[in-house]
Amino acid sequence: MRPVKTLAKLLVSAGLFWVIARSVDFGAVLHMLGMVHAGLLAAALAALLLQVVVLAWRWAMVTKILGHGLDWASLLRMTFVGQFFNQALPSSVGGDAVRIWMARKAGAGLRQSVHGVIADRAVATAMLLVFVLAGMPLQGPILGDSVARWTADGLALGCLVGFALCLALAAPVRRRLGHVRLVREAADLALAVRRIVSDRRHAPAVLLLSALNHVLAILGMLLLAMSLGLPAAVPAFFVLVPLVLLLSMIPISIGGWGLREGIMIAAFGHVGLSSEQALGLSLLFGLAITAVSLPGGAVWLLERRAGAGAQPTTFPRAAPLA
Repeated sequence: MRPVKTLAKLLVSAGLFWVIARSVDFGAVLHMLGMVHAGLLAAALAALLLQVVVLAWRWAMVTKILGHGLDWASLLRMTFVGQFFNQALPSSVGGDAVRIWMARKAGAGLRQSVHGVIADRAVATAMLLVFVLAGMPLQGPILGDSVARWTADGLALGCLVGFALCLALAAPVRRRLGHVRLVREAADLALAVRRIVSDRRHAPAVLLLSALNHVLAILGMLLLAMSLGLPAAVPAFFVLVPLVLLLSMIPISIGGWGLREGIMIAAFGHVGLSSEQALGLSLLFGLAITAVSLPGGAVWLLERRAGAGAQPTTFPRAAPLA
């Protein structure tokens, strides 16, 4: 089943690029990418690299709240490896599975590893939804009264309300239906997330780091646009980048490729970017994220080579909630 899903996502990415190619001058895109400003590109890469550090810092805070804190240096290494596999595998779930596997290998229990990684991902997604909704006052002048705008806002609001309800109902649901294993595991995960966001000592730092993570993504995209000589109005990027990141998370393509480019063309067309300009920006963003993740690939290969003589290294699969 997994190879079938991967093939389907690959076909979706290829199909989306084929549709885009029919209406875009790729020669102009390549020319634009060849004229990128090296200094601004380096600044964008620095912002995206700092984003990985922030992700590791947040994960360290999450594990500390859940009572199984690992040292920050190890978590930074695992975060880089996870980011690499986010790009190398069909979806970000692969990167999370690698983080779970590495956390277990570092001494955390299976349940602790699963809860820590998934709760970390849940908090990050919830903060992205908050960013989408925070941009609502600025959406009118940029996106107009479009169906896509209200659909995205409705999706973000619905998901955020659902997230809050899951946290609120986790304890009573577990008391009544805890004998059902799947319900019990889901409720325990929701309770772990609630423990994180309600921790008086560390929750503010976790939420601040989550917000900083998305600010750095917006800043990175803004700097990449400037490096290409594109108009880069901060309000427009504050509104559009969270929407693009949210919709790109829909798991129908390989690493968001093709889907992100189509969304970027549609979204940034509202602020005057041509299809070629939006496509060039999206491709450069994807390449920049890939470049930033490469240290994780190097770490993975070095650790695999170092451990080859001791025990076989197998590719981690998504761990069960048990």
